[in-house]
Amino acid sequence: MYFFMGSVMLLAATGDIRMLMRGGVFGAKRIVRHLWRMSFGFFIATGSFFLGQQQVFPAWLRGSSVLFIPALLPLVLLIFWLFRVRFTNAYQAKSMPPGGDVFSLPRPTREPDAGC
Repeated sequence: MYFFMGSVMLLAATGDIRMLMRGGVFGAKRIVRHLWRMSFGFFIATGSFFLGQQQVFPAWLRGSSVLFIPALLPLVLLIFWLFRVRFTNAYQAKSMPPGGDVFSLPRPTREPDAGC
């Protein structure tokens, strides 16, 4: 288990160093990076809970293969979303129009005093 977790951490650290050397990631690559880190951590947590802590479940559920479904579901969802984000056009970067913030409201104009 230590070798497995150590190799995953080494893979993440190598990716961080590459990202820092290249000046950061943007767009779909940034979402993919976030997805695999969050989903893999969630997969480790659900596997530890549903498969490693079976004493918290009722006796009829302990040792059954039903507990493999919620334990492996984050891994399946990770693979699905990685392919969806990385290999489709769903999350392609859209260019912003030049000339400032696109979400800013126009500055209100002051009307001259109407004799007040």
